[in-house]
Formats: sequence, structure tokens, C-alpha cells
Amino acid sequence: MSKVKNLMTRRVITIPTDMPIEQICKILTKNSLSGVPVVSDNNKLIGFVSERDIILMIASGDYCDKTAKDFMCKKLITVDENTDLTKVSKIFSGNPFRHIPVVKKGEVVGIVSRRDVVHSLLVS
Repeated sequence: MSKVKNLMTRRVITIPTDMPIEQICKILTKNSLSGVPVVSDNNKLIGFVSERDIILMIASGDYCDKTAKDFMCKKLITVDENTDLTKVSKIFSGNPFRHIPVVKKGEVVGIVSRRDVVHSLLVS
């Protein structure tokens, strides 16, 4: 069975907690991403901001001067590099998100997406 380390993206764009919503939108758009991990000053994963989080913030009408810490998702599901494809698929099937951060000792070392899982079937 394939492992996360064989299908994850290793070059992950992360953002700090104080990044303004407008800058986050620019990063997502420029890099064709639907979400980014939020990390602390010592590079520990502390949240995740998705397009959905941004849309909910805009819909609330209270989004001016907001930063990642104001609306990031703090309840995260993460996996490590040795998690198998079956477990990742079960996580995705039971949750609405599109990405799962891959962590080692609390630091982001990769990210695995639904697309990565689907693509892994083509290359196996």
C-alpha cells in the first residue's frame, strides 16, 4: 500500500498568523491553491486557512483588517509520512476538506490532497 511520503507535496507554502486576508488571497490565487497551513514563529503547525474559511469570513461582513489568526481553522487532522493511502482516503471521505498537512515533530513537512490520492492510482 502506498504511503503519504510517496504522494505528498513536499514544497509547502505556509503563512504566519499575522498575514492579512488580502495577502492570503493573493498567495492562494497566484499559486493555484485552495488552502495553506498557518505556522507559528518556530514553524510549528497551528492552523489552516482554506478558501471556504475566507468565503465564510467575507459572508460575515466583518473581514476588514482580519489576519490568519482571526479565522484559521485550529482543529486540524494531520498525518505523518508513513500513513497509508487507505487511512488518508478514509479521512478524506469523512471530512469536507481537500488537504491534510503532513507533520513531523509538529512541523509541516508536506501536504497531501484529494487530488494526490486520486493521482496515485494512475501511477501505481
